[in-house]
Amino acid sequence: MTPVNTITINTDASHHPTHKVGGYAFYIICNHFKIMKAGAFKTRPKNSTDAETMCIGNALAELAKMELPKTTYLVINTDSKHSISNIERSYNDLSAQVNKIWQKVIKKTSSTVNEFRWVRAHSKVKDSRSYANEWCDVNAKIHMRRALKKKKNEEKRKRPTQ
Repeated sequence: MTPVNTITINTDASHHPTHKVGGYAFYIICNHFKIMKAGAFKTRPKNSTDAETMCIGNALAELAKMELPKTTYLVINTDSKHSISNIERSYNDLSAQVNKIWQKVIKKTSSTVNEFRWVRAHSKVKDSRSYANEWCDVNAKIHMRRALKKKKNEEKRKRPTQ
């Protein structure tokens, strides 16, 4: 595979604090491929930072299972400053797992510049980064709402009838 200059990963998650369900979406792009995926989390996130961290982990795991081109830059755009800090410091078990996958992807791509970039959510800017962030935001919310509806229906079925 011919080397590429940049692989950009855009991520966003949506979390419901009461019911502990969430959705995620990521948009990965380089000049060899584009991946757009979204879904509901199989494991319930404890909070919004965990949801964002899990989303980044899902995107990196998708890359880790692929044959990847050599690249110079590997960039993750997220609107979660806490997730960035947690992953960089391997703050807890979850962020340490994501950091491990991040290191694996770095090794597979031989990238020399690897960074997280904080992006402002809902900025209304009309550039490609904002388009990708908005796509992720919309799709993460769709999947969180589906997961919430499913959980509420399950709770209704478990209630005793009178």
